[in-house]
Amino acid sequence: MVRQEGQYYLDHDPETVFSYMNKPENAAKVSSALSQSRSVGRAENGGWIVEAKYELGGGLAEGTIVLEPELFEENNRIRYVFNDDVSGYVDWVFEPHEGGTMFNYEAEYVLDIPIPDMLVSKVVSRISQNELETIMENLRENLEEYKA
Repeated sequence: MVRQEGQYYLDHDPETVFSYMNKPENAAKVSSALSQSRSVGRAENGGWIVEAKYELGGGLAEGTIVLEPELFEENNRIRYVFNDDVSGYVDWVFEPHEGGTMFNYEAEYVLDIPIPDMLVSKVVSRISQNELETIMENLRENLEEYKA
């Protein structure tokens, strides 16, 4: 199991950050692990159901996942769950903070790949920390050009 978490300040209001992250195609724009993301429908709670193609660790794991919005609170929180080759969740919380947004990111997932868990844990842990930093850098850059 791999766990990622971080808290980052963004110099944009929560509504803008939420609006950007709530567009399914933007997931692939901020995450280097996703090559494509698109909407495949709406859930009953109003959130988007997202299909995404992923690659981790230069081909260590790759495939397609469907993210279902387990929690969807307009301008506040989106929590996706997925249960494919990779299973787990990703949780985004958008909190007003000093004129901007405190973006709380948490993810936990299990990779179903045929190599020892200890090796997977070490390799994927390093990859996921780099990925988390990349997500935040890309999100900051993309928000500068984004118009809600």
